[in-house]
Amino acid sequence: MKKILLGLIGLLFAVPAVAADLPAGYTELEYIESTGTQYIDTGIYSTDVIETMVVGQYTELSGNDSIFGVLESNGNNYYGLGLAGSGTKWRLWYGTSDSPWVIFGTPDTNKHTFLLKNKSIYIDNLDTPIAESYLSCSSQTKTMFLFGANFGGNLYTPSKAKIFSAVIKDNNSLVRNLIPAKSPTGVVGMYDTVSGNFFTNAGTGEFIAGPVIPEQQIRIATTAYNSARFSPVVTELNDTIATIRSVVTNTINQTKAIADLQATKQTRPDENCPAGKKCLLVEDNAGQPHWYEIIENAYGLPNGYTALEYIESTGTQYIDTGITPSSTKLQVNFKMQSLANTYQSFFGAVANPSPRNGYRIYRQEGNSYFSVQSGGNSFDVAANFNDPIECQTTVNNGGRATVVVNGVTSTVGSGMNTQFDRSMLIFTAALGSGDSISGTGAFKLWSFQIIKDDEEKFNGVPAKRNSDNAIGLYDTVTNTFFINQGTGTFTAGPEI
Repeated sequence: MKKILLGLIGLLFAVPAVAADLPAGYTELEYIESTGTQYIDTGIYSTDVIETMVVGQYTELSGNDSIFGVLESNGNNYYGLGLAGSGTKWRLWYGTSDSPWVIFGTPDTNKHTFLLKNKSIYIDNLDTPIAESYLSCSSQTKTMFLFGANFGGNLYTPSKAKIFSAVIKDNNSLVRNLIPAKSPTGVVGMYDTVSGNFFTNAGTGEFIAGPVIPEQQIRIATTAYNSARFSPVVTELNDTIATIRSVVTNTINQTKAIADLQATKQTRPDENCPAGKKCLLVEDNAGQPHWYEIIENAYGLPNGYTALEYIESTGTQYIDTGITPSSTKLQVNFKMQSLANTYQSFFGAVANPSPRNGYRIYRQEGNSYFSVQSGGNSFDVAANFNDPIECQTTVNNGGRATVVVNGVTSTVGSGMNTQFDRSMLIFTAALGSGDSISGTGAFKLWSFQIIKDDEEKFNGVPAKRNSDNAIGLYDTVTNTFFINQGTGTFTAGPEI
């Protein structure tokens, strides 16, 4: 396994390498909980370049309850997130008295990651904004609160909620990294690893302490897309509960954690990872390396499976995902490398004959581009098939289609249609309503993810089943191992 060094990447909400270890005498907690009268004053003033990410969970939905926020007493400069009215809608506060908020969605009492940046709110999926306001929010004269909003220096719209972590960036610089903790004297609050300050309750009563985090365990979350195999970087995301919070990231979907690997801490300043062990290398603020031995399987796989860097088709193997393209929004993320300059379908299911309702990604023989087909429409996207292609395609029913290839975005056309009732295949495409397929492709595949109507349906991790050495994709969403439905066998890439 590659040794992974804790570092900084400039994508979405990655944060610098800040050790999350607390000072001697402090105890890390999974969360702190407010009963409605406790809150934290972050000491941060909101501006248009402020970004706030809070991992929180409402324990009660009433009305006008804020997870975080600040409102100017003169009626201008609203910033924050809360509930509206009876608690049946989210309320994004961002703007002025002319239009201070946007109402959207349906709140619940589940744990969520809330990110407010660039005048938009993201909930869980930090790639796609849930709601946005184009009004400016200029400098505040009051500081931002957690568990409520600051209105004229007083607690306003307090919430009954749990907060697991809070991170604030000012113009891309980390200014708060707040960790739930208990002080040596037993006071419950949040310790900031940036300033070194312990933030305690500024209201009445006392916070409720969540469970204590074991000192000698870290929790490592790998993402749904699993591109860490190609660009192995570890960065803090602060939505995990651990002595050191870290998440393996990628360039497409950095937000949805699918696996927690328990590890035991070993300090080895001058040594490499012990022979025969899989380790994670983390460097603290002083530059001191710490090895963490991974004692569970990688990439969210259960015991009995081994993660592979990729699987390779020779042109006769394919996988049936069991998922139809019938949806109002279909998003597919993958990383692959074409191995043949021939006609080949990478993925999909389309009707036959025309109009070809459905969804397909394919390559014409000899072309240096691949085509995305949806309904009776198709469009071409340039690609260098000699190198691995990292791709995200999103098609909206009756709307526009977006393709991102190795970071380059193309937005194409309108009137796309993804309605078809045959399940989509990988390494080829289902053609018509029978058993026929279209252009089985010879290529390597590192990862594959399907999202329908903003819900993850398939997250395929290349894997080997140890009991019989079968090669395929392990879907961490349904916990199902998908093996070859064609002839021959997949070729296994290197073990991870």
